[in-house]
Amino acid sequence: MAVRATEGFDMYNGIQARIGLQSRWTPNQTSEGPTMVTGRFGGQAVQLNTLASFGTQTLWALMFPTGPSALALGFAFEATTTSDLGRILEVQNSSLASLCGVGFNAIGQMIVYNGAGGTTLATSTAAGLIPASTWVYIELEIVLSASAGSINAYINGQEVISVSGVNTGAGPAFVLQAVCLAANNSQTFANTYDDIYTTDVATKLGEQRIETLRPASNSSVQWTPSSGSNYADVNGTTVSGTTYVSTATVGNLDLYGIASLSETPSSISAVNVVSFAEKTDAGLRAITNTMVSGSTEQDGAEIYLSGSFGRNDSVQITNPATGSPWTATGVNALLIGPKLAA
Repeated sequence: MAVRATEGFDMYNGIQARIGLQSRWTPNQTSEGPTMVTGRFGGQAVQLNTLASFGTQTLWALMFPTGPSALALGFAFEATTTSDLGRILEVQNSSLASLCGVGFNAIGQMIVYNGAGGTTLATSTAAGLIPASTWVYIELEIVLSASAGSINAYINGQEVISVSGVNTGAGPAFVLQAVCLAANNSQTFANTYDDIYTTDVATKLGEQRIETLRPASNSSVQWTPSSGSNYADVNGTTVSGTTYVSTATVGNLDLYGIASLSETPSSISAVNVVSFAEKTDAGLRAITNTMVSGSTEQDGAEIYLSGSFGRNDSVQITNPATGSPWTATGVNALLIGPKLAA
């Protein structure tokens, strides 16, 4: 039995096809689906629209594996118009019922609200914070509680709302929260999202740019390409069974050099190695997303495969060769690829 793998794209900055969106976000809507549009720094972003009102429906939900009592989020955001109330994002419980969320009003003030009725908790003093057809970077620090909750909201690094001692999540204990992208109140409006991050602590990371670096060369390869060169079969912008690498030998490892960062950032929060893989017959098969930094090989957790392509993420916050935060030099020299672990 062989395993096939392909390197596709990173969900956040490079939503290249709906399989990428659906590999991490769960659709929760009956109206029009997402549209892929140009992101704020090129690449692609996701655009949503809906007729739903505050606290009644959201389009795409990111499920947390546990029920955090606090979380932070950051994302680039652009509204096509701000002539009416608009929703931006909601936090929901395991039943996809609204706990709290953020939106804006017709004069561009930010609003934070709770519950399915969209009860306003606070409104920013300043107007014009969400201008039409303009990218802004929004960050939220949220503590979930029926009576001692808090929400701090930032736009382009400046705090615009800070409210505490409020209801940000009434009801039974939260088994699972979902962070939901939420569109405006009319299908003639649209919200666009890019460069999204989430954490399970209420401390923002600062504005982030998520850049997708695809395989650009072979370093050492042991998997069999479907055609041509190994790296070229796994550096596409969509996931398909047309181009891939495959192997049936446990321990086989492909390593690829990656494209360089487009700029030299002052700091790098993490590196996420992403692959899509499937097994081609019955029986247990597992891969790891492997990276090599300098002379240090770091295997991600073993990922047991199904009979269709699934997304696999391996996040590394520090450089395994140094134990220190990543630098641009370290990222640019990184080798990545799949290893057949079982």
